[in-house]
Amino acid sequence: MSALSAPSFRWAFLFLLGLLVGCSKSDFERFREEAEKGNADAQVFVGNCYALGDGVSKDIRQAMSWYHKAAMQGHAQAQCDLGVRYLYGLDVAKDEIEAYAYFALAGPSNEQASKNLAFLQNQLSGDNRLLGLKRKKELQDEMAASRARKAERPDGQLPQSSSGSQKEKSGKNSEVYRAEFAAYKAKAELQGDASAQYQTGVCYFNGYGVTVDEVESFKWYSKAAEQGHAGAQLALGGCYYAGKGVAKDEIEAYAYWSLAAANYPAMFAETVAELQNKMPTDIRLLGQKRSKELQKEIEAKMAAKKAGK
Repeated sequence: MSALSAPSFRWAFLFLLGLLVGCSKSDFERFREEAEKGNADAQVFVGNCYALGDGVSKDIRQAMSWYHKAAMQGHAQAQCDLGVRYLYGLDVAKDEIEAYAYFALAGPSNEQASKNLAFLQNQLSGDNRLLGLKRKKELQDEMAASRARKAERPDGQLPQSSSGSQKEKSGKNSEVYRAEFAAYKAKAELQGDASAQYQTGVCYFNGYGVTVDEVESFKWYSKAAEQGHAGAQLALGGCYYAGKGVAKDEIEAYAYWSLAAANYPAMFAETVAELQNKMPTDIRLLGQKRSKELQKEIEAKMAAKKAGK
């Protein structure tokens, strides 16, 4: 296993969890309506809104409830996201057995979950792995019961496996994601909104409503990062480290991670410190120098924009 194994790439999980998603009240109400109809993608979006307090008052219990609803419909990303929350104790009590169960439930269809599951298999004792598998079976039974109840609903909504058309309503290319991507990109292009630019990058990176394009993802992250968007800076660091959409460059990765931690310490300081401490001393020193240069470049661009140049 490399020095920066899957769970250490917390930058990826942070933006996949939507920790910096921009959500207006109208967005929330629209997706809440779809979520209540049983749309799993919308349930994840609503969970993100509650987790952040975007478009609605922050409510972690509500957030976890909506994530769980999506997970019980077989939404692999929701299952993986829940696993990440339990693995790192993000807004919930840290529970590696619960994390193991959700990762096992999501994999092998979810690459992130599979990598995290492999990590936990090396970390947990044999007894705890067995407890994780037992918990996975309990979750599978809950999923089966949930699908059975849904099949019996008078509105005729069927479980995913019973209808081909149902698949069109969920997944990364669903109507919900396509509409969300179109809205973010329009706002990013027409208004130059940093949050929308960041979310456009997220969509391109993960294939949410659009074909995966790491180069386009990097481009939009860069635009947002130039406006001081911490989430985009964190994501750019990950892109540079992994060589996603850009040539691999650990110094640039360190620099952008440092910017993210400085601009949003409450959210990213601990994560960035964990990542940086695993990098060689010479890379850290060069990265610190580059971070100062980047900060000056960003401040100059923002000042020029404010002056209308």
